[in-house]
Amino acid sequence: MPLWCAAVNNDREQSSTVGLAAALGALLSWSLGPILIKYLTGHFDAWTQNVYRYLAASLFLFPVLWRAYRRSELPAGLWRRALVPSAFNVVMQSFWASGFYYLNPAFMSLINQSSVFWITLISLALFPEERVFMRRPFFWIG
Repeated sequence: MPLWCAAVNNDREQSSTVGLAAALGALLSWSLGPILIKYLTGHFDAWTQNVYRYLAASLFLFPVLWRAYRRSELPAGLWRRALVPSAFNVVMQSFWASGFYYLNPAFMSLINQSSVFWITLISLALFPEERVFMRRPFFWIG
């Protein structure tokens, strides 16, 4: 086998391994999150849980943002433009975490997964370039 074929096959195998690890990590995160939130409902109120969740996310993302800041890779005005979407996200996440105080994790996860349907409908309504997909039968089959 030529050397370049071995390199391509090795890249594919490494890519598949990384992809599988990412998929399993996402599955683990999406599965454990609701269970842990429900478990902690007996120990913390919803607001305290949100503070801890956002603090953990901030600590996780801080090194990436700090590195981008130090290299001047962040666009000018990014922080100001991020305020409105961040506010919507904080409200949405607060409602989501509060739901576990009243519903079980399986039902909350089902509601969460239905967001794919709603995002699709809202995207079709708001973005003209997305409406092209409505005329394709494979879109509706999918």
